[in-house]
Amino acid sequence: MPRVQQAGAIAARVRGDDTEFLLVTARKQPDEWIFPKGHIERGETPEDAALRELEEEANVRGRLVGKVGASRFRSKREAVECSYFLIHARGDGRPCEGRKLRWLPLPRARKQLSFENARELLDRAARMFSKV
Repeated sequence: MPRVQQAGAIAARVRGDDTEFLLVTARKQPDEWIFPKGHIERGETPEDAALRELEEEANVRGRLVGKVGASRFRSKREAVECSYFLIHARGDGRPCEGRKLRWLPLPRARKQLSFENARELLDRAARMFSKV
């Protein structure tokens, strides 16, 4: 089974007294809520790919904070390893590529996410963001 490297963005911002996290729907499974992610292009670092995917999937830019962790899963006939990076986001963004997006405080984001491993990454990202 071929192995594929991907990169994803866990975008966070402060609104009033709340920290909010960005979730998007998966393109092929519009009922699944995930973090923006995708393939790393030739010559691109994982960090650059995470920033690019965030902009492509949600029209959000930001500043890289650091690596949160990784997730491993199967997608069709591929074994995927996706490295996730915390991004301090600027702006509200807008839905792109036929996706929906939501900015949610931590408890609601945890409930909205479709996968347990994503909730674990979110918890790590929230701890990292509280120290920024």
